[in-house]
Amino acid sequence: MKNTKTVLLHLHFCTFLLDIIVDFLVTPYIYLPTSAVTLCGILYEYLNLPFKPLCYFGQLSLYLMAMSMVRLFQTRHSIIATIKYKMNKKLTLLIYYTYMYLFGIITMMLYFFDETPTKTAKQYFLQIYPCPPIEYFDDRTLVITTDIFAAVFCMSVATFHVVAHGSYFAIVGAYHLLKVPSRNLSQRTKKLQLTFLYNVSIQVAIPFTAIFIPISIFGMMLFLSTYSQIMNNVIMLTISFHGLLSNISLIFLHKPYRDFTFGLVLRKKSKIEKNLSSVSTIVIVENQASRISFR
Repeated sequence: MKNTKTVLLHLHFCTFLLDIIVDFLVTPYIYLPTSAVTLCGILYEYLNLPFKPLCYFGQLSLYLMAMSMVRLFQTRHSIIATIKYKMNKKLTLLIYYTYMYLFGIITMMLYFFDETPTKTAKQYFLQIYPCPPIEYFDDRTLVITTDIFAAVFCMSVATFHVVAHGSYFAIVGAYHLLKVPSRNLSQRTKKLQLTFLYNVSIQVAIPFTAIFIPISIFGMMLFLSTYSQIMNNVIMLTISFHGLLSNISLIFLHKPYRDFTFGLVLRKKSKIEKNLSSVSTIVIVENQASRISFR
């Protein structure tokens, strides 16, 4: 836990960042299968920040969340004794993560340079999506790009890139703990590391399922030019729940967090029971005193 404390905090910071962006700061309302978006968050409604940078910031927060998962698996990978080729030097890590972050930043920026006027773009999408909600025609509803294929392609490439790296670290780590013998690693230590890797995998799978599966459905809807406002709403609601699910999984999967949380709850409960017992004792004494006075 000591070696993983920093990366777990990083994971939860990225979770918090994504939650606050989707639910509070930007709050996008998307009209699939178009790239028309109404922003309802305070950064746009009250601070009047530019539309496209906010949309880009929101999408980039998804990539940052995915990168925090990659970092979690890479850290576990780097401490397994039987793995020969791993990244432990600071310079190597700096080069690797600089490349990884720049890849996502550049890839997800490419389709934001479309300068098609909003009215023209909306008219173009009406050929695909002839009966949008009335909010589609609102002046606050703007269009990111008319090239839907480019948007889906860039998001797919960024997603595959992160998933491939995270899967490599997770699979190689699990293989070495399960199949490769080591004289320098006791069975107890190996079992602890393997259990922790399983727990981390489950913890990562929960937000991954809550985020990237809806995003994949989102991409398919864009690519196939299909429309379902119910599905749009389900996608956004599912993404907004990932933070709660991630925190619950952290508490139940990792014993130190579980012991600390349950300890707080039980300590508070015992304190309440102690106070109630004290109050009951005082009430009984007062009742006895009043009976004696009455007699």
